[in-house]
Amino acid sequence: MLSDMKLYPSKFQPHSVSHFEVRGLILVSRSEGPFNAEHIQSLVPAFRELGAALKQRGPWATVNVVEGSILAPAGCHQHAAGQCAMDA
Repeated sequence: MLSDMKLYPSKFQPHSVSHFEVRGLILVSRSEGPFNAEHIQSLVPAFRELGAALKQRGPWATVNVVEGSILAPAGCHQHAAGQCAMDA
């Protein structure tokens, strides 16, 4: 649970770019890597604030879009789109 997450001091500076956008009751985060754990930890205050505001309005969800990371290597979007087309 996010409220239980402990943030530990680090000797590394966060690096990457992330943006949050609220679309109705959906919190969309877009991150461009590569990024480090410190960057992810730096997002927690904004996520908590936006999530708390959405929670007051009712059930909500989050969508995380990640690009340029080992979690989403180059070409994976095209592969996923091709796989979805084959499954249809």
